[in-house]
Amino acid sequence: MTNKKIKRDNGDGSVFFSEPKQKWCAKIQYGTDTHGKPLIKYFSSSDIKKGKQIVAKKLKEYKKQMLLGDIYVNDITLNDYIENWLNSYQKLQVKETTFYRDCTVFSGHIKYTIGNKKLSEIKNIDIQRLIDNEKDHYANKTIEKTYSLLNRVYKHAVKMGDINKNPCDGVVLPNVHTNLIKPKDMCEYTTQETELIKVGIYDSFYNHSKLYRASPSYLLLLNTGMRLGELLGLKWEMVDLNNCMLKVVATLETISGNGNKKKILTLPKTKSSYRTIALNKTSLEMLCELKKRNDIQGINSEYVVCNLKGEPFSDNNYRRDFKRFCERYGIEYKGIHTLRHTFASRLFRNGIDVQTVSKLLGHHNPTITQNIYIHILEEQKVKAINLMDSI
Repeated sequence: MTNKKIKRDNGDGSVFFSEPKQKWCAKIQYGTDTHGKPLIKYFSSSDIKKGKQIVAKKLKEYKKQMLLGDIYVNDITLNDYIENWLNSYQKLQVKETTFYRDCTVFSGHIKYTIGNKKLSEIKNIDIQRLIDNEKDHYANKTIEKTYSLLNRVYKHAVKMGDINKNPCDGVVLPNVHTNLIKPKDMCEYTTQETELIKVGIYDSFYNHSKLYRASPSYLLLLNTGMRLGELLGLKWEMVDLNNCMLKVVATLETISGNGNKKKILTLPKTKSSYRTIALNKTSLEMLCELKKRNDIQGINSEYVVCNLKGEPFSDNNYRRDFKRFCERYGIEYKGIHTLRHTFASRLFRNGIDVQTVSKLLGHHNPTITQNIYIHILEEQKVKAINLMDSI
């Protein structure tokens, strides 16, 4: 008798329990693409007790279809093709956050709309109708993500020889004028509101049972223009208090998948996001205050902004605390990202050029900055023209 493991042949399939996903899963190879890479069909069930039997039954039925010759690569649905593309290709090429973002777009916008149609039968008009329907319910950026995912999948399918033409070619995306869901107007925190934030930072911690221990970071965001993920991923080793600077070299993101959430430290958004930020007096004061609060509460953490366990904040918890903070001190809550907008707006109103502001914000190029803050730049032009009256 030998303990030698018998290798399964292609088409036998496998059933297993995925610990990270907490799901019973089954997979089976139903063929190969034009480059000889396997095409995999996946099944899953969140039912811990009966999930094994559920996916095993699905696998058995699928194998029966294969034996009868009912499963062909040309007959694969868009859903099956995207799932295979995500797990066999995309997962190996992109950041974990990008992969989960694509999974979210797939499940939220494609899976239950056109996903059950065959990959080869979907036409340009099908994708155009999907996009047209989305413009009544979603903002342009969300629609662009749906289109982008479909376009990448179909480009892959054309490259692999699975289809001859990309049906995304010629699809027209809505602009801000035709989309019923308008982008929110960009707003700022006033000078009075930022003064109230500063008052609340000390009042909340020292007079009200040490609430909002991370509140000094609100002014840190306002005075550095960092993105929230960059702040939450900031470690003390990236901060140089003696030379009044900090380096942005990482970002913390919370990713969701299969009902679970986890925080991961990843690379910044773009190459331009890697940057050194000079610290003004207020930023230094707030960093020292954060250090002081950690010492008071006996917290030893590598993260600048952390919870009582020394772990980094999740973005949702941080936003929730800031909203409650604003309500407590009579400040209109305009969102965390508005602190970054306020930083940029004040720089422009004090005569700082677009190139410099773009670098401080970590934008890919100044055109992005100019497009976002065009209204403020127009205001500055009007002021400059009006100055001519006094010359």
